[in-house]
Amino acid sequence: MRDSSTSRRRAAHPLRPARYPDWIIEKTNHGLAELEWRSQRIRAFDWYSADYKRQDARDLRARYWQAWLIQVRCHRKAGRAQQADALLASMELSAPVMRKNSESAYWDALYTLAQLYIEGGEDAQANQKLNELRQLDADNPDATARELRARRIQKLREMIAEAGR
Repeated sequence: MRDSSTSRRRAAHPLRPARYPDWIIEKTNHGLAELEWRSQRIRAFDWYSADYKRQDARDLRARYWQAWLIQVRCHRKAGRAQQADALLASMELSAPVMRKNSESAYWDALYTLAQLYIEGGEDAQANQKLNELRQLDADNPDATARELRARRIQKLREMIAEAGR
């Protein structure tokens, strides 16, 4: 049996909790750079079809939105509200472009923005996005999609109600 004075202490984790948000942002930026490089390589060659290239571009935009969601949360967690707000502003500018390409991608972008506004306590912007989501949902002819989206909108409403308590 080892004496407690001779036992080794476990080494501290190299990342301190205060550095986690920065590390996560760094990793998401690295991942986006790799995806961007891959997408550029695909665009450069003729042996990929135009449809494949368009799909790759849509997938890359979706990945950017996933990364931005994570990065806004990390900036907020690290207490950098200005950086989170700047990223949210660029997301706001990017969202309308998605409407031209795919209504479902635009809907997902608005949902993401609403979610981030709720998490940030910005109820006016969140309600604006909820209204836009409802309008898009009302214009959708697919009843199944409308039902699924209505459930997601309800989830956002519940988040607003919880945040208001």
